[in-house]
Amino acid sequence: MNGTDKPTRSGGPVIIFGEALIDAFGEQQIPGGAPYNVACHLAALGLRPWLITRLGEDAGATRLRNQAARFGLETRGVQCDPYYPTGRVDIHENSGGHDFEISPQQAYDFIDTHEALQQLPAYWHPVKPDPAPWLYFGTLALRSAYAREQFVQLRQTLRHRAFVDLNWRSGQIDPAHVLQLLKHIDILKLNVDELALLLNWFNLPSRRAAKLPATSQQCKEIDTLLQNTGTRRLIVTHGSEGTAIWNQHGTCLAVEAGIPTTIIDTVGAGDAVAAIWLAGLGLGWSETDTLQRGNRFAAAICALHGATPEHLAFYHCWQQRWELPQPTTTPSPVM
Repeated sequence: MNGTDKPTRSGGPVIIFGEALIDAFGEQQIPGGAPYNVACHLAALGLRPWLITRLGEDAGATRLRNQAARFGLETRGVQCDPYYPTGRVDIHENSGGHDFEISPQQAYDFIDTHEALQQLPAYWHPVKPDPAPWLYFGTLALRSAYAREQFVQLRQTLRHRAFVDLNWRSGQIDPAHVLQLLKHIDILKLNVDELALLLNWFNLPSRRAAKLPATSQQCKEIDTLLQNTGTRRLIVTHGSEGTAIWNQHGTCLAVEAGIPTTIIDTVGAGDAVAAIWLAGLGLGWSETDTLQRGNRFAAAICALHGATPEHLAFYHCWQQRWELPQPTTTPSPVM
């Protein structure tokens, strides 16, 4: 990681760390979890992420593994827990969006670093891979002291570039622990509410930062936030208004207005944005192209029910439009 203001170097494999779980919309059970959704998108688009997660020995695990196979997602990095169940979240829709009822003590709370490193393909795990892998993570799978200890070991052992999607869920992890985890981050992705939370946790005003900025706008509060976390790029989604990119000095580099769409539900919209940013980093897209493509892809996801499409034909137009490689279930050292 360097301290320049140049765009983060592209290329390199993508490692996805975190929860895979079942989203329960009443009787309907859908595979989910932000890291799992991101990994499925990348695999279905023809890229080859490596997913590190942990499942139980139950019907939920079978459902998740079956969908992963359908999407062409490599699952050799998925651990099996004989004691704890596969993760589950009960989602209750309301007029303001969704309420999440997240079960405690789930298999993904016990991801084992030693096992993860043993499973990682050798070509992704030399002492100094070049370019270093992208390591995507959020906060839900780091809610326990055990998980945080294991994850710190992983970050210390594996040379990587960090892409963080906060994916904040109230009551799951203490803000103080989040701040400890947000160190030496290459790219930090937040929604506008999460940006306000982080600014407040650092005792910084959040009123101005909540609005969709203009290109070249300066924000000293964001500057301070990024200096405190060692973040080189900040991506902030503002819902239907659009998305903005900030550099490490608190200057807005680009803004993309939201894409009009018929919204079925917004579950997974942020995961869709994160997936396209990881794809862009791996394929060497410009930041402005990635910004636009992420918005369009997320808008298309919002027109569906759930975080991932039921039919893989959904991805064909994006593959053709962006000239992406054809999907394969065979892992590769490069994207």
